[in-house]
Amino acid sequence: MAVFAIYKYFFSKGEQNIVNVNVDVEETFARAQELFGTLFTSCVIRHTLESGEIAEYNMDIQAIRDDIVVLTLQNQKDKTIHTRNYDIEHHTDYPFCTVIIDNRPGVGQIAIERSSAFGSRPSNVYKVLFPYLQNKMLDKFHLGFEMRMKYKSGDFWDLINERRIKFKDPIKSVKFEFDNPKNKRPADATADMANMLINMASVSNADTATLLMRASAENELEINKTNKDLANLVELCANNTYSISVNFKILGIFNYGAEQKAMVIMSNPETIKEFVEKQTAIEELLLVKWLDTIRDQTADYCANDDTE
Repeated sequence: MAVFAIYKYFFSKGEQNIVNVNVDVEETFARAQELFGTLFTSCVIRHTLESGEIAEYNMDIQAIRDDIVVLTLQNQKDKTIHTRNYDIEHHTDYPFCTVIIDNRPGVGQIAIERSSAFGSRPSNVYKVLFPYLQNKMLDKFHLGFEMRMKYKSGDFWDLINERRIKFKDPIKSVKFEFDNPKNKRPADATADMANMLINMASVSNADTATLLMRASAENELEINKTNKDLANLVELCANNTYSISVNFKILGIFNYGAEQKAMVIMSNPETIKEFVEKQTAIEELLLVKWLDTIRDQTADYCANDDTE
């Protein structure tokens, strides 16, 4: 099972200047997506780290079919190993993550794998890939390029239910954190609810307390608004800016009031391999069907400036 973060990309017109005086800006902008598709060849991306060091990442194109690009981006990790004879050996590992670019007309989305090769943070891949693509579009075609993670905001209950049902992402735990009501009575709390919180926080004279509900490994939590006590607890935390954290199996931590990031699962391990190796009709390929599904699933998601 692989998990991918979904990004949306956009183009903008470049300014006419002495460098591109002979470029038809309007015509080039009209062909932006077509031109973007010509950028993908295997190469080494050189990226400046926050420390000022230059790091190199191998970008290998695995397949390009009908405006869909599958590539891998390799990281480089140096390891020190102590042998049985107490010697020290130095090894370099080249773990990689998969990136899928859906450049079909009217789509313009990028799926970045959540891979341990980049600290299980798609944003780390974004930090390498985005400036490379942005500079290429500017240098070759004098066009602006933006790439942003997709997200959705809305009612807490609507978001978690959509995550559970549409994305088939089970809830593994929910954590509530609140201040001791003895120090400051929470707003809009019923007497029973306030007393319950007071009793919980007073067990050890705690200034703050945490209520954690966790499912067993094989089960998921049943969290829904029809449970009156649970709904009251959510409302209480919301009205008093207490913390609510919902831990999904795939998405990970989702905090009350936050935007829900577009994180999707690829459950069939043959999806990428089939696209790269088999000459099946494009519309029958698992990857194409998967891309069509996530396009529909995230159709009402916005593109956020926050790429973390």
